Amino acid sequence: MKKFAYLGLVSLIILSLVTFAAAKEKEMAKPGGMAVDAISITATVVKVDQAKRMVTIKGPAGNMMDVVLGQEVKNFDEIKENDQIKARYVESIAVFVEKSDAKPAASETTTVELAPIGYKPGAVVVDTVEATAQVLSANYAKRTLKLKLPNGSAKTVKVGKQVKKFKQIKKGDEVVVRYTQAVALTVEKP
Repeated sequence: MKKFAYLGLVSLIILSLVTFAAAKEKEMAKPGGMAVDAISITATVVKVDQAKRMVTIKGPAGNMMDVVLGQEVKNFDEIKENDQIKARYVESIAVFVEKSDAKPAASETTTVELAPIGYKPGAVVVDTVEATAQVLSANYAKRTLKLKLPNGSAKTVKVGKQVKKFKQIKKGDEVVVRYTQAVALTVEKP
């Protein structure tokens, strides 16, 4: 049941991201759009160090990794060797050109949903950053934009093929960039 709750939450996040992009595309005739990538992996718990709150996991390609799990992981003592950890990762970037006299701005939100006490450890973490930035340059062949962020720094972002009219974005345009990462982790018996 809990696995379906986590999958449901991730599905809801993806749906809300796609809905945001569709609404923005309808309201704006300027270039814009959204790209979403999703991956899933399963790793096996090889070792659990209760004192250090660390698990050693083995990925599908045989690679080993130590992961320290903080106090926010309430059910750490439920993790055992040979448990399967399923990770689902969703990343999206939405870019829209806007005309505005307002100063560039940025905001960030993080949402965390943990497994209830008594269940196997699990979590869903969603981190979203939205910023208004000025286009310093556009590389149409590589589909990248070099942006001047509100704090004055420059950042290059990759823009997916779903962004409509990308070649109409030019130096000096003001764009809104929304970058979201969502990770869902569940621990299951082998």
